[in-house]
Amino acid sequence: TDWRALRAAVCAAFYPQIAKVDRPPKEYTEGLAGAIEKQAEARRLRYFVLTDAASDAAVDHTSGETRPVNKFEDTTRGFLHPSSLLFKESSYSCPYVVF
Repeated sequence: TDWRALRAAVCAAFYPQIAKVDRPPKEYTEGLAGAIEKQAEARRLRYFVLTDAASDAAVDHTSGETRPVNKFEDTTRGFLHPSSLLFKESSYSCPYVVF
């Protein structure tokens, strides 16, 4: 199975109900074989939801020019409900989740 094609299809189907997952900075602990990356705690992950998915470009009202916009520039922070399946999830293979 081509997972990239499946991810693209799921994102397209659920767009704009997509949230970006911001992970905390990586932390390491010492082990016998050297430094080992610690898994981030689920409560330290932050979710940001796109607030204006309608426009692909923004208009500069002073000059009238359009410019490309980062899709997640206009975001609001989202929070997970404690009974959600994602509430205790601490690692994602992709930096986006759909809801």
